[in-house]
Amino acid sequence: KPAQNITAEYADGGDHYDMAVASLLHVVQLYRNKVMTPKEKIQDFFQWTYDHLLVGEYLLVYATLLFTGEDGVKAPKHANSDDLGKIVAGCENQAWDIAYLTNWSTLYSDTENYAEEFLFATNDVLLKRIFIYKNRPYGLNGLLFELLSKKEYKEITDYIEEKMRNRIKPNFGDDSHAYFQRLIDEEKQKLSS
Repeated sequence: KPAQNITAEYADGGDHYDMAVASLLHVVQLYRNKVMTPKEKIQDFFQWTYDHLLVGEYLLVYATLLFTGEDGVKAPKHANSDDLGKIVAGCENQAWDIAYLTNWSTLYSDTENYAEEFLFATNDVLLKRIFIYKNRPYGLNGLLFELLSKKEYKEITDYIEEKMRNRIKPNFGDDSHAYFQRLIDEEKQKLSS
C-alpha cells in the first residue's frame, strides 16, 4: 500500500541537501590539501561539522572513506579542477545522493509515526557502501576503528566525545536556507582563494 499524505518536493533539496552541499565543498578543500594527514582531515571535517551543522553520519562516513583512501571511493566530480563552477556542480551532484540517504534516515528513525515502511534502493555502488558502513553494527565508530591506527582512533574518538559533551548546536535562525546559503558561499570563497 502506498504511503498516504506524504509528499516530497524533489526540486527543492531542503536543509539536508543544503547541508550536504556546504559539507562537500569543505570536503573538497580538505581532499585537495596535500599537507594534512588523513586523521587530520577527518578531525578537521568533524570539527567543521560540529561547529556549523547538524551531525550527519552519512557525510562523516563518506569523508572518512575518502580521506583514508578506500578503494573505489571518489571525491565529488571535478574536485581537482581549477574551475570553481565545475567543483560546485560536482558537489551539488554528490549532495543529492547524500541528501537522499539523510532524508530516508529521518523517516526510518521515526517508524512509530508511520504505518508504512520506507525502503531505499540504489544502483550507486558508493552510496551502497556509505549506507552499509553507517548502518552496520558499530557504524561510524567501527569504521574509524577499522581504518585508523589504534593511536589515531583513540585521538579521534576522544576528540569526538569531548566535542559532543560540550556541543551547542548551531543556531540556524529563522531562515535555515539563508544560513546554509551563507555557509555555502563561505566555502566557495575558501575554494576560490
